[in-house]
Amino acid sequence: MKKPAIIILSFVAAVILLVVIFILKRESPDIVLTNAKTIDKNLLVGNWLRTDAGYRILISKINDNGSLEANTLIQIQLMLAEQAGKKIPGT
Repeated sequence: MKKPAIIILSFVAAVILLVVIFILKRESPDIVLTNAKTIDKNLLVGNWLRTDAGYRILISKINDNGSLEANTLIQIQLMLAEQAGKKIPGT
């Protein structure tokens, strides 16, 4: 085959491929989860042990935007000590 014929054939093949992709995309709607389970986000609220570091994480609230209100046991100890007017070594 001559070089111009290969270019034209490649162009036609590319156009056909784009048309097929467009048709397939148009006919297959986005996936919709109709049987999605609702998860109670408050299941995370509570006292959790971080196994890789050996301290506790206290999750007190899960906000609607997905952020957490949480403290570590160390932070709570510091707050309590501060309220009591005590100084914890190393802080």
